[in-house]
Amino acid sequence: MIPSCPNWLRVALICLTVGSFLPQLHRIWAQKTGTGLSLLYILLNLINATEQLTLAFFYTINVTWELDFFVNTPRSIGDWLNLAQLGVVWVLLFIFSLMHPDPQFPIPYRILVAALYLVFGFISLFPVITDALDSTLFHDPNEQSPGFGVNLFAGWNFFIVSPLTTLLSVCSIVPQAIQLRSQLSSPSPDQGMMRIQDCALQGVVFGVLAASWLFRVKI
Repeated sequence: MIPSCPNWLRVALICLTVGSFLPQLHRIWAQKTGTGLSLLYILLNLINATEQLTLAFFYTINVTWELDFFVNTPRSIGDWLNLAQLGVVWVLLFIFSLMHPDPQFPIPYRILVAALYLVFGFISLFPVITDALDSTLFHDPNEQSPGFGVNLFAGWNFFIVSPLTTLLSVCSIVPQAIQLRSQLSSPSPDQGMMRIQDCALQGVVFGVLAASWLFRVKI
C-alpha cells in the first residue's frame, strides 16, 4: 500500500507553490508590464489548472456517494488540502492572466485568448460550481450512485479532457521558450518579468508537486 502524504507536507507544498510565483508577480507589479510572458503559455496552463480544479472540486464536493478512489469518505483534511493546492495554482495563474499583459500582443489577440478561456470555463468549472450551489440541478443529492449524466461528465473530463489539457500544458513550454528567447535577445533583457532561474525554480517545485500526487490521493 502506498503511504499517504502527511498534511504538513501538503501545506508546505502549497506555500512553495505560492513562493515560486512571487518573483514573477513582483516584477509584473513593479514594471507594470508582462514583457517576456507568453499569453498562449498562460492560456494553456490556466486551462489545465481549471480542468484539474474541476475534477478535484467534483470528486471532493459534488460527489455525494461513496468512492473507492481519489478521495476518502468522509472527506479527510488531506482531501481538502489537495483541493486547496489546485485552487491556489488556479488563482495564481488567473492573477497572471489579469496583470499587465505584454504590450506586443494586440488587443484582438488578448480578446481571443480571454474568449477561449471563458468558453472552456463555462463547460468545465462552471457546471460543478453551479451543482455545488444547487445540488438538485443535475442529480438527486440523495442518490447512492451516479446517474448517466454525471458519469458522462466525469468520464469525459477524467479520460479525455484532463489528459488533453495536461498535454497542452506541456506544449505551452514552446511558445514561452520562444518568448523568453526573444526577451534575452532584446536590447534590455533584464526588463522582462521572466528569468531563467525563476523558471527553473518553478519547474522543480511543480516536479515535486507532480510526484507528490502519487501519495496524496486514494488510489
